[in-house]
Amino acid sequence: MNELTEKRTPELIGAEIRMYVDTGRRISLLCGIEIGRRLVEAKEMLNHGEWLPWLERETEFSNSSAQRYMKLFDEYGGAELPDEFMNLNISQASELIKVPKEKKKEEAKKLAVSGLSIRELKKELHERYGEKNGQIPKNTISDGKNLKPCPFCGGNGNLMIKGTALEGGIVRGYILVKCAVCGATGKGQYYCGPDNEQINSALDQTIGGRNAVEAWNMRWKA
Repeated sequence: MNELTEKRTPELIGAEIRMYVDTGRRISLLCGIEIGRRLVEAKEMLNHGEWLPWLERETEFSNSSAQRYMKLFDEYGGAELPDEFMNLNISQASELIKVPKEKKKEEAKKLAVSGLSIRELKKELHERYGEKNGQIPKNTISDGKNLKPCPFCGGNGNLMIKGTALEGGIVRGYILVKCAVCGATGKGQYYCGPDNEQINSALDQTIGGRNAVEAWNMRWKA
């Protein structure tokens, strides 16, 4: 062993690992914000129907992933990032978007020392700032049924299209209900058609949409 190797200790190595983890988090969030900035810029340049094909061709992002980065930029890209957020990763920072502005720094400080998983963080933030189970607004759909609360956390479900973007603004994938809090999903219904932006207002009126809602509601137990 040379002299440099002999001076190294497990404690020193641990400190170095923590340093790289912290640096990685900082770079991760800052890069996420800059990705969002450029996605917003590109979308403003593109014509209607060009967005999803461009995403797949140039970035390989899904529309939902792109929206996540764009929200990061919208929330954190307008000014210098506060110190309280510098050790957060993209997932943590994304969850804190839901927190009221005056509480964000306080929650970021807590998160830095809490060690919560993303699932635990979603649940905790929902309990503090989200709607209580008995007050969750129901998403009424055209055939008179309602989306019931998530059977796992009581959160609100969203009817959505998830899949691969094809040319011409077409998506091939599934229609499903996904919990906005814990991410649980119902059974997906095969779908190939226009993207969310073109069909969102009428998604619940499709056969797949109605079937997805029914599959979700079957998972719920009072």
